[in-house]
Amino acid sequence: MGLPSPSRVYVDASVILAMMTGQYGQYCERFKKQVLAKEVTGVVTNLVVYEIVNKVKLDRAKEKSQTPAQSEVEGVRDDVMEIVRLYGFELQDIGKGFANYESEVPLFERAGSFIVRSPAHRTPQGKWKVLGIPDATHIALAENAGVDFLLAADSDYDYVQSNVKHKQLWEVYK
Repeated sequence: MGLPSPSRVYVDASVILAMMTGQYGQYCERFKKQVLAKEVTGVVTNLVVYEIVNKVKLDRAKEKSQTPAQSEVEGVRDDVMEIVRLYGFELQDIGKGFANYESEVPLFERAGSFIVRSPAHRTPQGKWKVLGIPDATHIALAENAGVDFLLAADSDYDYVQSNVKHKQLWEVYK
């Protein structure tokens, strides 16, 4: 299994976090092999990088009941950038690239359109959930990057109507 070759895939923060932590091991390994074989091209934005830094920073603060040292936070960013480099992911700076978006719709207007069109839904646990602003922004960025797929290790994108097909890591690489 895997994504069709050749494909361009927007790599969600949840996938890179799984790659860093070993979560979803066999699925991540299959994805890594496909990327290293150049069957798929991974695309990451600086928003993904800093979303991971923020998540890890918060997790470490909760673990230690104190703010992590600046050097520790910078180390997380360096670890993420090493994964980007190691797997040859294309890194896009959202501050520079979005001006070239073909429809000329501003980034947050496009993200907002996903929020408006995506329904509120219940999770398997029965909780109500809506599409968040960061995930809506990722979808707009994925469209802008001209990718075929958005790969995530969560179901946050399941109810989004977009030109980019959402795939869950464990479904694609089972």
